[in-house]
Amino acid sequence: MTSGMASVVASTQSGAIVEVGVIGHEGIVGSFHILRSAPVSTESFIHLEGTGLKIPLIEL
Repeated sequence: MTSGMASVVASTQSGAIVEVGVIGHEGIVGSFHILRSAPVSTESFIHLEGTGLKIPLIEL
């Protein structure tokens, strides 16, 4: 994101939804998947409208 704010949420095994991150202009939405740090399914929601750049994720 180059401006604005997003929230990243994940689902627990019991079905609860937990906020796991807040991303601003200094962050990358989806960085969990780029860095392959955890096999986690996440969703992102925009809280403050802004702009950003899209980088495709390529599976290796």
